[in-house]
Amino acid sequence: MAAVEYLGHSTEAYKAAKSRLEGKFGGQRRQIDLHLEELDQFRPIRPGNAKDLDRCADLTHVIVVSLKEAG
Repeated sequence: MAAVEYLGHSTEAYKAAKSRLEGKFGGQRRQIDLHLEELDQFRPIRPGNAKDLDRCADLTHVIVVSLKEAG
């Protein structure tokens, strides 16, 4: 990956690479943002469609747990 490709192999380079990757692809805040974005894009629940309701409930549960963990 270009973001860390040229950092080298030292301890400091490893720490920098880990930090860059965490900021770009991970981290608690990033995960919460992704879940909230997914909720924003969620289509309205179609009448009589239990699968839509289950998906909404699952997504809501994940967001609530993530927000509680984040304080």
